[in-house]
Amino acid sequence: MKKIILLTFLIFLIGAFATWWSKKESESVQHYVKEQYMDEEQLIHAYPSNASSQYLSESMGLYMGYLLLKDDEKEFGRQVEVLEEHFLEESNSGLYIRWVTKEETDVNALIDDVRIIHALQTAAEQFDQTSYRELADKLTQMIKGEQLIDGIYTDFIDGKTGIPAQRITLSYLTPDFFAVLENTGPSEKILTSLNKDEVFFPEYYDLKTQSYMKSTEVHMIDQLLIALNRYSVGQPSPAFQKWIIEEWRKEGKLYGHYTRNNNNPSVSYESLSVYAYAFMYFQEIGKTDLAKEVQQQADRLVKQGILKEAHFFDYIHYEMIIAM
Repeated sequence: MKKIILLTFLIFLIGAFATWWSKKESESVQHYVKEQYMDEEQLIHAYPSNASSQYLSESMGLYMGYLLLKDDEKEFGRQVEVLEEHFLEESNSGLYIRWVTKEETDVNALIDDVRIIHALQTAAEQFDQTSYRELADKLTQMIKGEQLIDGIYTDFIDGKTGIPAQRITLSYLTPDFFAVLENTGPSEKILTSLNKDEVFFPEYYDLKTQSYMKSTEVHMIDQLLIALNRYSVGQPSPAFQKWIIEEWRKEGKLYGHYTRNNNNPSVSYESLSVYAYAFMYFQEIGKTDLAKEVQQQADRLVKQGILKEAHFFDYIHYEMIIAM
């Protein structure tokens, strides 16, 4: 009788554990990504349940970063397979990553490349996979060898012609960029030689005219990225920092775009990725109380159902600040 009771209890425990584990798996980010953003080939499309939306190297690189945070070796390996099968292209200049697949394109994107390369380098150590390091080295060689003008790394290179872009976007000069590439001094100078008295940063530097270029409407993701990039190389941005702290304390929210000449919002929508970068920026400058408020505002948007139509960029950035 005791054996029957014990056996029944063990079966109950096993069933309970299986139910708990199944629920845990179904609630994971990896499961949500598979259900909402992946096709049958494990490619990530831009919008949930919309396989006709773009498949971007940006999405893959961001997801790789999340998988490293979660120490998910198996899923990371699958994304490397996706990279090799759908995004890598061999040219006369070397091996490069197409910035988008399932469309006609022969160019890469520096910000996405260095994100993926840094993820591969990290994974090589984290998962003890030398093949990841070898692939990262091949991708780096093309950028270092061909994607330069006067010592300055540029936005992209045309894989067919081998001709690099004539500009560098300041938001592309991320910590990944400086971690992956060598001889970055000339590029760093472009990032740091800005007018500290202006609230908003120029978007890019034109190598032909050797001048900074500004749009009339600024994108807050770009502005926050540039501020974070500058902070990572020891360069504060006092005018921007003062403005964003005051704007947050006054409004309790940030909008997607602002008008450069009056610092006022030019759109009415909020963005999870803006809040993710604002969270990181406030953390970096020691305003942890504001970072917490930003996360709470992002949580409110999620509860209101914003994820139903969220671009993968927004979704995974939100999940990243939760995982940090």
